[in-house]
Amino acid sequence: MPEHSDLPATAQLRGTLRLADRPPTYQVLARKWRPQKFAEVVGQEHVKRALQNALLHGRVGHAYLFVGPRGIGKTTIARIFAKALNCEAGEVAEPCCRCTSCREIAAGNCLDLIEIDAASNRGVDSIRNLRETVLYTPSRNRYKVYIIDEVHMLTKEAWNALLKTLEEPPAHVKFLFATTEPHKVLATILSRCQRFDLRRLPVNLIVDHLRKIAETEKVFVDPAALTAIARAADGGMRDAQSIFDQMISFCGGADADETITEQDVIDVFGLASGTELQGLVAAMVRNDPGGALRVLQGLADRGRDLERVLVDAVHFVRDLAVRQVCPDEPALVDAAGPELESLDRLAQSVRPDVVQRMLEGLLATEAPLRAALNKRVSLEAAVVRIIRDAHGSRLEDVIARLAALQAGAPPPPQSASSHPPAAGTPSPTTHSADSDPGA
Repeated sequence: MPEHSDLPATAQLRGTLRLADRPPTYQVLARKWRPQKFAEVVGQEHVKRALQNALLHGRVGHAYLFVGPRGIGKTTIARIFAKALNCEAGEVAEPCCRCTSCREIAAGNCLDLIEIDAASNRGVDSIRNLRETVLYTPSRNRYKVYIIDEVHMLTKEAWNALLKTLEEPPAHVKFLFATTEPHKVLATILSRCQRFDLRRLPVNLIVDHLRKIAETEKVFVDPAALTAIARAADGGMRDAQSIFDQMISFCGGADADETITEQDVIDVFGLASGTELQGLVAAMVRNDPGGALRVLQGLADRGRDLERVLVDAVHFVRDLAVRQVCPDEPALVDAAGPELESLDRLAQSVRPDVVQRMLEGLLATEAPLRAALNKRVSLEAAVVRIIRDAHGSRLEDVIARLAALQAGAPPPPQSASSHPPAAGTPSPTTHSADSDPGA
């Protein structure tokens, strides 16, 4: 009969992995690089300055509402503000991040920082429980801070239950709300809060921060790839970091042979490259519908997201219009270096009113394209129509020319490029004379 005395030890040896031998848990870039101080927050200078001045001058309100699209720092700023309120160094402009309170808040186990997801705690019963807990003093800090995310999800009854507490909370309580849809928040709530609107981040700030992450994490990536990631993030730093994380998994980026390139980003996310966008807009500028259709065919054949192509084309034409109006302010566009130079050359080759019509036409195409069943045909038809309308004569142009001729002044230049008539086609003047019997 076999001995069984060694079975428990063998099972333990084979089936149990010691904690010291476990591989370290990977932390995604969006969490690893989450700012812990105001100075680490990218952009949002107007919000950081207002909150820091309130801390320095002792003018901290009892309720704040942070508004803006996803991934731009609403909850992050709220947590940093909570740190600064309860930092053992006092109510300072920057939390020390070394004291017990700061470390507990950073680790997510501070008893005096209560984070509530309004999407799953949206009823009146949840708010009644909150009203009961606000009466208790903080366990060890100066303030008990409530961070309520996606606050627009609260029901009307829940808001009404919170009104009195929000208007006159205990001195030890601070409310920090965050929402992406402020229009859904009751006006009576908005009037009781200090509202801060956070802005989408420009491409250059996102690129600079991603470059810093790449250098620290020792990831090989092309500058053009960082620009493509920043464009795909649509102004959100968290989205940019998540996309960068995905590209590291896709390409590796550990050495020069695994460098993340712009083409890799384009292939993974179905984006249009800067060269492709410029080719499309350049064809529209020179009144070349055939060239524009060839570019669109290439984009479709390569599997590009045509809705995203339209959005990027809108931004490109917008930058074109801005460079025509404000040529001395490069900070107003998301371009730099050679990209800015080629944008300026294109801007100098076309009249501003043509660019304006192109921009209006592209903007009017966004909603129909989202609802279209055949997006390729819909976008092709829209681009041909936009080119025709942008380069065609409008009634106001004809009236202006007639008025100038009647006044004896030289007529204003045509608002769009005109092609010479085809061979054998009589000019309007000749046709008018020939058709007049009394000529």
